[in-house]
Amino acid sequence: MEEVAQELEKYKTSIGAVQEVTWKDSGTIKKRNYDFHFSGSNNVRGHKDVGFFVLRRIRKAVLSFEPISERICKLRIKGKFCNISFVNVYAPTEDNEEGIVDDFYTELERVCDKIPRHDMKVVLGDFNAKIGKEEQNNMVAGKCGLHEETSLNGERVCMFAEAQRLIVSSTCFPHKKIHLGTWKMPGRDSCNQIDHVLTSKRWATSIMDIKTCRGANCDSDHYLVRGVLRHRIANTVKSRKTRVENWDVEKLADVNVRQQFQEELGDRLTGLTTDLSIEEHWNYLREAMKGTAELVLGKRKFERNEDWFDEECRNALDSKNQAKKKLLQGGTRANMENYRRERTLANRLMRRKKREAANSKIEKLERNYQQKECRKFYKNMRNITDAYQAKSQVHLDEEGKRDNRDGGNQDKMERIFRRLTQRTGHSATRN
Repeated sequence: MEEVAQELEKYKTSIGAVQEVTWKDSGTIKKRNYDFHFSGSNNVRGHKDVGFFVLRRIRKAVLSFEPISERICKLRIKGKFCNISFVNVYAPTEDNEEGIVDDFYTELERVCDKIPRHDMKVVLGDFNAKIGKEEQNNMVAGKCGLHEETSLNGERVCMFAEAQRLIVSSTCFPHKKIHLGTWKMPGRDSCNQIDHVLTSKRWATSIMDIKTCRGANCDSDHYLVRGVLRHRIANTVKSRKTRVENWDVEKLADVNVRQQFQEELGDRLTGLTTDLSIEEHWNYLREAMKGTAELVLGKRKFERNEDWFDEECRNALDSKNQAKKKLLQGGTRANMENYRRERTLANRLMRRKKREAANSKIEKLERNYQQKECRKFYKNMRNITDAYQAKSQVHLDEEGKRDNRDGGNQDKMERIFRRLTQRTGHSATRN
């Protein structure tokens, strides 16, 4: 994910549509420099999932993201004169049954029909379709495509484009053949143009250029298809909300700090009189507690989730990309072996870094578990997975009175920790 985001940043691309994400479920991952929205199957992990990368410079312009299925998702961007609706698709190949292909295009038409008619419509992705230069395609395709004849999937794409009043913009710009092919056939040097960008005919002139960038590398047999869109994104300024002060309350676990906090707060409350109104009482108490917390505790520093993708990983990717660049310039056996070696070293480093980061998080959870620190345990658990949400519950005994024992939370911690250690291979120990 970091590698793809870096390649998009290098080619000055604000939005990236990716296919074959192979992740389960749908959701959004927010990072410092980008957001990743993905749509997949809710049942099992597949290989058809799709998603959008949205880089930081336009993340505020995102109106909505809608996961449709494991093959289709939609992203809507706020524009100055009109909004833009991007539809990311991963179409079935011609080897699939005809019913599967028909269901895909039926669902795609339904999604496109629901897009507001004043929006600029852009349908892009892996269509697994070759579009030729026949006269029958003149209304929806250009003469600058790579192929001479249209495949069966290409005919479906042309029929879909004609029904939705779209034009295949990826076949309308003259480039060299090496900048037209989007997928390199395994074991061969030839390429096919099967990834396309379809745009509303009304806004077709807003597409300035579409070409293949072979230098972008993320160990995929598909090349990056880069389009230049002439459109003004709206300057969305979100109103700032009142920020809640985040005090470092964990310091109160120290007896000396707790005693200092109590003494300071008691000194500040000595001037409180009974002739004040309720509102004045509350303001006085609030300012006294805030002043005491600021003096004794201080604010807790914001800590971003630890990220194992560090400078060493970036250097390994740079070495791999340099080897890929030499391979593109000259496909010799020595360059091929050099690229394979650099790719293997980079993959090993990534796996080791990720494994070390996972082990570090598990060890931190284990310390919280053994010391029965429920607050830290649940907080660190939420940083690892969103599958569990802690809820505060009141436990009552047989007489209906509140049970002050922490058995409920402790049982939850044990169950969660046992599940987590079984998945990661650690041994669960009980204090």
